[in-house]
Amino acid sequence: MGTLAHALGDCTLARTKIKEGVALARRVDDRIGMAWALYNLGCLALDQDDNPAARAWLSESELVS
Repeated sequence: MGTLAHALGDCTLARTKIKEGVALARRVDDRIGMAWALYNLGCLALDQDDNPAARAWLSESELVS
């Protein structure tokens, strides 16, 4: 849902849904799901010209995978 919201331009909903995905992936110890969700947060931050946040999310994504 977060990726779809991002594609449709609803960045607020996208961030909310992707963060929910990160939380769920952490709860069930799904490292691949967590890495993808963190990557998507990084892409969302890049689209919003928030380079520091993008770097943080993308770096965390690399560490998880």
